[in-house]
Amino acid sequence: MSQPWSLFENIFFNAVENSAPKAIQISTFHHDALFADSVGNPFILGLYTPFNVVHQALLTANDANKGQDQLQQGDVEAFNLALADMTTNVNAWDANAQIHYAKGTARYKALFPNGHSPFLQGSQQARMTAVGALLAAIGSDAALTTLKGTIQTYYNTLTTNFSTKGISKTTTTNMSAAMKTAVTNMCALMLADYGSLLTHFSTNPQQGAKYFDEATLRNAVQTHFTGSNLKPLAIHNIIKRKLDVNSQLKLSNNGDDELKFYLAASYNGAITGSFVHVAPHNTIICNLNDLGDENTMQYLNVYNVSATLDGSWALVVL
Repeated sequence: MSQPWSLFENIFFNAVENSAPKAIQISTFHHDALFADSVGNPFILGLYTPFNVVHQALLTANDANKGQDQLQQGDVEAFNLALADMTTNVNAWDANAQIHYAKGTARYKALFPNGHSPFLQGSQQARMTAVGALLAAIGSDAALTTLKGTIQTYYNTLTTNFSTKGISKTTTTNMSAAMKTAVTNMCALMLADYGSLLTHFSTNPQQGAKYFDEATLRNAVQTHFTGSNLKPLAIHNIIKRKLDVNSQLKLSNNGDDELKFYLAASYNGAITGSFVHVAPHNTIICNLNDLGDENTMQYLNVYNVSATLDGSWALVVL
């Protein structure tokens, strides 16, 4: 199959590269430039009026998307905080159980057949399942009634937060889809405006240039990066590029174990100084200089700390 003819591609959609900040920037520029010339100019007013509608829809979708991102971060953090208490809790449950059933007895082994490993290793779902299995093993044991109540309360917190996290993640995905629709609609109408302006100024097309953000459109660079199947204990280079020292980064860990993001002096170079760790299924925003010295280190890398699980990540230059 032949490649699409670039003359008939949407140059504006290609320029924003699914970047919400860039979409907002070029939309605002076009919107404001049209508005400035719309008074007393029926042709420009005819472009401004419908574009104002899609521009406002884009701003609304962007606000909703950012709000949902913040909500999801809170939901994920609540679950991660609850899960972080697992080690302390299991140790306490074990000690309490041994008050009634000595370690090594058949009843003790029925409660902890594989020790503490199922509670501390594996996926988040598997670790929650281990807590549920312990509750089932206690059953109606009168000696462990109080302990069972404590475990049940913790289990309820885990499952509730896990469910909320999942709902929030789904909502964020839907918001992202809504945002993409708003960006697509904006870029489609901007392309139509471009054609209209070329027609209107056909004898001197440069007159239409002032209605578009030339600097952004000429210098579009990739700002979104994603990766999956990062092997255990592996390093991956995400970017080799000098970023603005004031850059902010949105770092997402979509896997089940911790990731470390950092700057290095060489391709796939190991961590030698500062780094930012991101917990499983979590997203944070940080400054570029949190990852190291940007003046001497121009390789932005990610390291999967897990010895057993593949990593999955996303990075956005804001």
